[in-house]
Amino acid sequence: AAQVWAGRAVAARQIDSSSLRAKVIGLLILSGNFVVGWAWKGLFDCIFSSITSSAAGQLLASLILSTILVLLAAASAALAHCLPKVLVDALGTVAALNCGWTWMDFAAAETSKWTTGLLSLWVNTLVILVISLLFVILAESVDQKCQPTPLLASPQEESGTELPSGRGNEPEDERETVILQVAGSDGQDGSPDG
Repeated sequence: AAQVWAGRAVAARQIDSSSLRAKVIGLLILSGNFVVGWAWKGLFDCIFSSITSSAAGQLLASLILSTILVLLAAASAALAHCLPKVLVDALGTVAALNCGWTWMDFAAAETSKWTTGLLSLWVNTLVILVISLLFVILAESVDQKCQPTPLLASPQEESGTELPSGRGNEPEDERETVILQVAGSDGQDGSPDG
């Protein structure tokens, strides 16, 4: 309740966001989210303790837990319009922390067999970082390719230049003509006359 109140006070600008008071409230909110995340980790450890004794069992627990937490974070983000922002942020933070912790537990269970020294630990860390970076680059490129494009973007609209009226403003194909006719059917054809 205190986190929700503090978050609303900062969001409503009742407290100056650059003041020490706002920064202390922000730190308390984040540390509160961490404590809640740690409590959920304890619950998850108790629930999955029977299967996490082996690396394969930890992998299964990590997959199940990650799926549940990602769905929870996605649901809270989808319902962000009817939930307090602090609660949505807390759910996202708790989900992210626990996903990270469960995969850390899997990595510890798996690498404990062949990690013998500090050098091999650092090599494994660098390999994991490179793999993670590749996944981020892949996700970013997929996201860029999935961005919607405007329906009627002409080369002039894309470049931000307009041609004088009467020259180059004609539709280039039938589909654009039909769309313009449908858009102009309510008496607003976009012409200066009418």
